[in-house]
Amino acid sequence: MTDGGDYVQDECWFHGTHVLGIIGAKGDEVEYNVSGVAPDATYELFRIQPCDSSSATQDARLGSLIDAADRGVDIITCSYASLGAWPEDYRSLDLCGRSYRGEWHTRFFPAGNRGPGIFTGSSPVDGDYVTAVGSVDNSVTPYYTWEATWSTVNNSAAGSFRILPSSPFNFPNNTKLTVLAPDVPASDNCLPMPDRSSLPDDLSNVVVLSKYNQCWLDAWGGAHFFTEAFNISYVLYYPGKSNASASDGPLFASSDFQNAKGVATVDYDTASMLLAARKEYGSLEISTNAVSNVSYKVNSLSGLLSSKFTGWGPTRRALSMPLFLAPGGNNLSTLPQRFGGLGVLSGTSMSTPFGAGVAALVKQKHPEYSADDIRNAIATTARPVKWNDAKGHILEFLAPTFQQGGGLVDAWSAVHATTLLSTASLSFNDTAYRATNLTFSIKNIGKKSAKYRLSHIGAGSGYVLGESGYNLTKAEAYPSLCRYPHPSHIS
Repeated sequence: MTDGGDYVQDECWFHGTHVLGIIGAKGDEVEYNVSGVAPDATYELFRIQPCDSSSATQDARLGSLIDAADRGVDIITCSYASLGAWPEDYRSLDLCGRSYRGEWHTRFFPAGNRGPGIFTGSSPVDGDYVTAVGSVDNSVTPYYTWEATWSTVNNSAAGSFRILPSSPFNFPNNTKLTVLAPDVPASDNCLPMPDRSSLPDDLSNVVVLSKYNQCWLDAWGGAHFFTEAFNISYVLYYPGKSNASASDGPLFASSDFQNAKGVATVDYDTASMLLAARKEYGSLEISTNAVSNVSYKVNSLSGLLSSKFTGWGPTRRALSMPLFLAPGGNNLSTLPQRFGGLGVLSGTSMSTPFGAGVAALVKQKHPEYSADDIRNAIATTARPVKWNDAKGHILEFLAPTFQQGGGLVDAWSAVHATTLLSTASLSFNDTAYRATNLTFSIKNIGKKSAKYRLSHIGAGSGYVLGESGYNLTKAEAYPSLCRYPHPSHIS
């Protein structure tokens, strides 16, 4: 649906390859037996994003959805979203849903990664005919790493460690890079930029060991990244000391720096070891090789609980959103070979294909189900999750519906459900215009008669406005459209 790159393997980014692997990877054909949710489904791929751009045009997105519907695709999943919009807005992809709703086309879109906080969902999940999927963190955090070695300049000491290939990943073969680490402790705040005279004359064969996204201030107060300020092409990133949303370890990173050649990450303990060795021996050199490994750590901090980043509802019309959650925090899946072949990424872009894969399993079992039936079956068989405050605490009450919808997807229950509801969620509007009554129907599709007892389970809630003021979120830039009918001379 777009230009800019004929061969995805060599020329394009990794996002779509990772998404496809989550839903369709065949375990016996992929390293480490990585398997998708629905590996036996048939897939049609629509590329909407140019390889030389980070954004897809509205025409490409709408065109792909319309083409997929015209071709009779049962389930459409798109891991691409934009800032929230009213469904009637001409930029909203819900217009496509209104024109091409179709009884048999179930559409899945990400809830977005702008959480936590209400109204952080993305467009087009505020539409009527879209299944919005939020994210939970993986119960076991996978780490796909390559081997690297370090040594002193005179080889008096040496050792090995693991790195996580990131983007871009073009480290030189059989060439040692000298480790450059600023002589100041890492900080969450900007640090003063060192003087150029304190650095080696030749920076072409150095690799910076730095806390991820560490900011540096020049003499005039301008903020920069270290690699960009000194035109350094290689960097080893490491996370902060604690991470309350996942087990500690190296996580995938990327750099938009035009001259970046090699980006990799290490965990905090490895970074501490390298910094200590550099301090003891004065200078270190590192090299990488392609000996890969996958290791796992149990995530006792946030496993199977809402991801910190997952977008919240309600929609602008006060409708419930997302409809359910799926694993999207730290998913191991396929990547193009130039990024290592596999990788661990996080986002509702990753949870969305997982949800669509479950829909494929439901459709396989129940080919007679309509799009609404599939959506409702998944949302109403999901399992509610407890509140995770993203600070390492799991509380005993349930997370807000605006964060989790019906809860964590349960593929088995969705496929084998014997009860089908006519709705995926109930929305009561705001306090001033609260709905006086809502109705839904229950259908027994099992082989035996059933009795139903309706009850209510409370979940976390809150007030939008506090008595003492409003806590503004970070500044956002929104596109604007202006028309001047009169006078005509104004451009």
